[in-house]
Amino acid sequence: QHYFIQSNLSCVWQIISAAMTDAFLLNLDNLLSEFYSATSDNARKAQIELDLHNLKNADNCWECCVHLLQQSQSQYSQWWALSTLEEHIAKKWSTLSDKYRQDLREFLYLGALRENQIQFITVKYIKVFVNIGIRQWAADDTFFKQIMQFVTNPSLPTSQETGISMLQVLSEELNRPRVDIHWDVYQGSKDKLNDQIPAILSSLTSLLDKMSGATLTPPAAALCSSILQCLAHLFSWVSLTDILTPALLTTVFHCAKQGLAGAGGGVGVGVHAMSCINEIVRRNLVPVQVEEFVLQLFQQTLLLLTSVTQGDLDTIDTGYLKKLIEFLNLFTAGHLRRVESNSSFPVLEFLSLLFTFTERQTDADMFSGTVDMCSSWVDFLLSVQGSLSPDGAVPRYGEALTTLTQLIVAKVCYRTNGVMLEDVDDTLTESETKEICHTEWDLFLGKLTQLLSKMIELYPSRVCDILISLMGEHCNQFYQLQSCVKLHNDGLRVDGMDTEEFCKSLRDIATMIHLVQLTLPSLVGDNFAARQDTTQGLLHHVMKCIDI
Repeated sequence: QHYFIQSNLSCVWQIISAAMTDAFLLNLDNLLSEFYSATSDNARKAQIELDLHNLKNADNCWECCVHLLQQSQSQYSQWWALSTLEEHIAKKWSTLSDKYRQDLREFLYLGALRENQIQFITVKYIKVFVNIGIRQWAADDTFFKQIMQFVTNPSLPTSQETGISMLQVLSEELNRPRVDIHWDVYQGSKDKLNDQIPAILSSLTSLLDKMSGATLTPPAAALCSSILQCLAHLFSWVSLTDILTPALLTTVFHCAKQGLAGAGGGVGVGVHAMSCINEIVRRNLVPVQVEEFVLQLFQQTLLLLTSVTQGDLDTIDTGYLKKLIEFLNLFTAGHLRRVESNSSFPVLEFLSLLFTFTERQTDADMFSGTVDMCSSWVDFLLSVQGSLSPDGAVPRYGEALTTLTQLIVAKVCYRTNGVMLEDVDDTLTESETKEICHTEWDLFLGKLTQLLSKMIELYPSRVCDILISLMGEHCNQFYQLQSCVKLHNDGLRVDGMDTEEFCKSLRDIATMIHLVQLTLPSLVGDNFAARQDTTQGLLHHVMKCIDI
């Protein structure tokens, strides 16, 4: 029978007060394991939870937690003890003596450095340690000095990684709503952290530079990933106007290329590096040297896109591709307008790489993400088409718009993109049919239709001609299949051709008719006389398809 399951809970407090016996801690350890066990029913869990709650309210509960952490190897016991300490500090910090505070901080500090420990337990040690440091920083900056000593000590890679994790947790804890810390203490500590940002970034950049030219071993990759995760969080809130240097940007982009390796620790490094870059670009900041920054950002983007398109996209980690697409969306929407008008920027080269990257996507979700960045570019052209040149957007971007139109049509037809479209669901469940729901195919086609519609606004004659011409090609191929449809006693059947392939051809015809509707405004009104032959050809195909 566990010590906690007694009618008189005062016995428990007497045991704690007298001594933390091995038997008591063992029973507590077992009780926590039972609480988290899948075999315990709700009634038993409720009983245990009540006993644990009463234990938490004991004045010297923190001593029980410390002893439990020293002796137990159970992750359940360790997590409960650390969570209880965290609550204890938040509620009763002001009542603890200086000696207790110092002992507790030192204990947590050593616990965070413990080797071969479960990662989430280490992070919990760090979090509780950092929150003590935040409360004491105004009077004692020892904890921050300890953190920076770890960060800058290359002889202990494991301790370096712990120190960097401490920096990240410190950044996180000082950038979330806090009701457990007095506002003056909270803001004072955040101001102190802000004062240290230049030194922190310098140290982290220096570490990345030292590793950038060497082969990443698993420990080095882990350290590099920790640095980049810390930087990404810092970039989400610190003022980057004066501290974002060309050297730092170059280093982070260099790390981003590690993600193209296809496997190993470099992939994680690349993903975290892309997160850093996305935090920078998302904030749409304007540094002191605006043009220099944008030029470097653009050049680094070109180099990265070139490396990506020269390889096999199917070998690149999915997480990395998502981050890359997110970056290209942010860059195209927020920064392309800054470089487009400068003749020294090879915007057409960028667009060529962007379209190549889009065309080579084999996953529907990834392709949809690249369509968003193409749409951002078209939105930009629409917003400035009157100021790009005397004739609008067409002289400079006519070829690019033509290429994009052909790419979109190729991606939306089974004849040219059947493998990817097989994964786009075009059915609704029974419950969905009772509501106004769209299939994946509806959303997929709708996004591409919307993009083509905007492109027609920019370049109506050429985009419409491409759509009408491609519809004619699909119709002519479909007419050749008419002979495969035979009337039998049991109805119509497709002979000499796979039925599924025939259905895909029908689907492509329906898709092209849907897209060609976008061209109708360019065929009527003032354009009717000049486009009469095109209109008659289009009507011929439509009527023939109806007749079939």
